[in-house]
Amino acid sequence: MLGRARRPVEIAVVAAWIGMLIPSVATSGREGRSPLADSPSTHLIWAVLIAALGALILAERAHYVGIYSRGINQGPFKMGNAAICRLVVGTGVGLVAIAIVIGVISLRRLTGL
Repeated sequence: MLGRARRPVEIAVVAAWIGMLIPSVATSGREGRSPLADSPSTHLIWAVLIAALGALILAERAHYVGIYSRGINQGPFKMGNAAICRLVVGTGVGLVAIAIVIGVISLRRLTGL
């Protein structure tokens, strides 16, 4: 679906993940609690990134099925093509569902409901 734009989209999503992970790890204290975790807007940004990753997996399902079948589809993890497709779709749908839950909770915290 994304065609030639797939690589820049993947790079943008990975860069956003790294961009969110670096400040959260760098600001975590000795107690393991990050000051960024108290901000509902940070959770909203995480929800958007998770949704983007899930949407990318769903949009490029055939590409990621091919990656899985060439990559780790060996030994005890050997699966048929239909099972791999269900795994990829389930992963994408699960990520989008998790993003929706996180987004709703953070929006409720932002609006004070």
